[in-house]
Amino acid sequence: MSYPHILVAIDDSEPSLIALKQAIKLAQDLDSKLTLVEVLQLDPITAEEYVKTGQSNEYIERGRNYILESLARIKAEYATTFDISTQLLEGFSVADAIYQAAQEMHADLIVMGSHGRTGIKKLVLGSVAQKVLNESSIPVLIVK
Repeated sequence: MSYPHILVAIDDSEPSLIALKQAIKLAQDLDSKLTLVEVLQLDPITAEEYVKTGQSNEYIERGRNYILESLARIKAEYATTFDISTQLLEGFSVADAIYQAAQEMHADLIVMGSHGRTGIKKLVLGSVAQKVLNESSIPVLIVK
């Protein structure tokens, strides 16, 4: 099986960084393009004007800057070993933003980490990885 374009979703957690390392190894082995994405989750209340008019605010800009710095730091860290494209995504649902971006980018595989929560914690906290896995038509590799 071939995966010419691999999309890796991160959130600066340890599981997502482990997934990134696995995705880089896989991309190197398969000679695949790698795109690293992180999602700025928009809050319906604080992002109302931003969604309606494009008018940003301090909270959105602070989040955007944090993510852009994170993506740049990771890209620089791996620049000598592998060429990684990065993209900041935005959306009310992190899972929706990930699999919509994967479709738009024509990714062949989505790689993401999982915290491995089970039971009531999973029920209460939800699972972005689980939602992407269930709703994406693109193959998904979950790394724990």
